Amino acid sequence: MNGVFSRRLAEYLLTRCPGLATIRLSEMRLASGGWSDETYLFRMDGTDHHGQPHTRELALRKRLPGGLLAGASDFRRHYDLLALVGRHTSLPVPRAYLYEGDASILGAPFFIMSKLEGNPVVPWSKPGREFLQRAHDQGVVPEQFVQYLAALHGLDLDAVEAGRAAPVPAAGYGYIDRKLGELEQQFAEYRTGPDPLWVDAFSWLVSNRPRRDRYVLLHGDYRTGNMLYGESGITAILDWQAAEIGDPMSDLGYVAARLNRMDSPLLCYLLDRDRFFRRYQELSGIPVESDAVHYYQVLHQVRFVLLALSAGQTFAASARPDLRLARQGLRWPLMRLLLAEEMGYKPIQGVNGCDSAAQNI
Repeated sequence: MNGVFSRRLAEYLLTRCPGLATIRLSEMRLASGGWSDETYLFRMDGTDHHGQPHTRELALRKRLPGGLLAGASDFRRHYDLLALVGRHTSLPVPRAYLYEGDASILGAPFFIMSKLEGNPVVPWSKPGREFLQRAHDQGVVPEQFVQYLAALHGLDLDAVEAGRAAPVPAAGYGYIDRKLGELEQQFAEYRTGPDPLWVDAFSWLVSNRPRRDRYVLLHGDYRTGNMLYGESGITAILDWQAAEIGDPMSDLGYVAARLNRMDSPLLCYLLDRDRFFRRYQELSGIPVESDAVHYYQVLHQVRFVLLALSAGQTFAASARPDLRLARQGLRWPLMRLLLAEEMGYKPIQGVNGCDSAAQNI
């Protein structure tokens, strides 16, 4: 790890920790390059003014300029909502300690949080799918997966003054109109030419907007790949950059998204669809609306199309020479195929037996 980075961070922390006389950082490593931000893990050893030692295992989340759909995320809101969840729930989330918006210190805004123990899982990898299948059979992790989401959605937004951390949409169509506006703006930024499928999907989303008078705190990226696991099950819920206040059916639609399970019959490769919705409704008291869940499955798939398009363009422009971006960009046709399937396009047999989808427009 860059010594200048560690030195500057240590100097900064010394100014923000007045109780410590010395600070030394070690075991610094980049945990994840991320699609939008970077996460570093490190150990902080220090001594107070009486010579007593103090040790912390910490994580640093750093804004990544030029990240995918960077304009769609609010870095400060990410920190504020993570801090709110840590203060007002018992969910296994990192505790947010401090936020720094001055980009001159480390090259971009960043915040410091606690490091949680556990092992990550890549759901679509062979080891990841084997782990999640075992977890499904044992039953503990699937139950936690539902319980934690229901608990998040059950947070009393008025009692914790969530509006200070994130905008509360107007009742009715306030939330969905904002989301559709964001999608339209992103498509205008990344489009490369006419796209009848995108237009068809977006028109359908506009025509079938769900009305909502009750909002909850959303994770926005709730899936098995954004968690850590240990002997007790789920030990951490990570990646809160998409958190916001909105329609609870949006998180349910994301869990049910085809991309989060592909050919597996299990949602997020982990649990049965009927069980998930039944337990969520029992635990949260929020009725599951199948039409609204499907609506958000379409909406999220539109977002996945835009993410792939954004990744390919970012790589081509050499703004970030990351081969993962190239791979994600190459998935653009697959993302469009999945969108066509969500829209109910009839499949036809393609060349060499490859399935494709088409519809007379």
